[in-house]
Amino acid sequence: CKAGWMGWLSLTSSPRPPPGGLGHHQPQRRHQHRPAAGRKAVSGSGSPPLHTVYPLPAKLLNPLLRKKEWQSDEYKVGRTLSKVQQALSWSYGEDVKPFKPPLSDSEFHTYLNHEGQLMKPDELRLRIFHGGVEPSLRKVVWRYLLNVYPDGLTGQERIDYMKRKTREYEQLKGEWKARAGPEDLDFIRSNVLKDVLRTDRTHPYYMGSDDNPHLRALHDLLTTYAVTHPQISYCQGMSDIASPILAVMDNEAHAFICFCGIMKRLEGN
Repeated sequence: CKAGWMGWLSLTSSPRPPPGGLGHHQPQRRHQHRPAAGRKAVSGSGSPPLHTVYPLPAKLLNPLLRKKEWQSDEYKVGRTLSKVQQALSWSYGEDVKPFKPPLSDSEFHTYLNHEGQLMKPDELRLRIFHGGVEPSLRKVVWRYLLNVYPDGLTGQERIDYMKRKTREYEQLKGEWKARAGPEDLDFIRSNVLKDVLRTDRTHPYYMGSDDNPHLRALHDLLTTYAVTHPQISYCQGMSDIASPILAVMDNEAHAFICFCGIMKRLEGN
């Protein structure tokens, strides 16, 4: 991956609001005091001095603050999504270079014991942070980085675990109508489809006609997530997160499990 997953958590932290955001100093306006028509200004304690500074009225200030607060939140969400896309991008950009060569399959096995248990998870994450992963190894390593597996599983136990989770996913797909009403389900599927049809369509995995089976798989895993997580449902941009995961895993059920893992990490955002 382009940016390491140890660094990925820090990449998705909320940035500072832009200059002029909520809390930025509101300039005060100077108004020249003018006497009412037909009356003369009287100097003394009863009349404010010339060029008195008046604060902006609350009825004008509150809408401005609400607008700036909305702009600040929009800025934070945009920066978070940008960093997620950067971390999951297909290849290195000119501005990002790894410190070490990508992790190879032979080196990855040095982090496992003879039963296939991961013995040095923190060291593995740090290694990937500094060098990334060879593309052919992403399908395997991303599951560790996204905490898909419970701790301590052997190689065979991981295989059995993914088989069981695949059966659970297929069961969840068959429960759409039981978990969501007709109107809610149509609303979710419509929103998902709008995003899926314009997500990474220039990538070989998704290019071609709209009936590309990979587009259907992306639609189904996002719909399943939205239906089974009604408190979150579907939000615009989720397709950008799920798309590279599906392309790497090349398996709808496995991609769904990994997508749930990454959404778990994004709960605080």
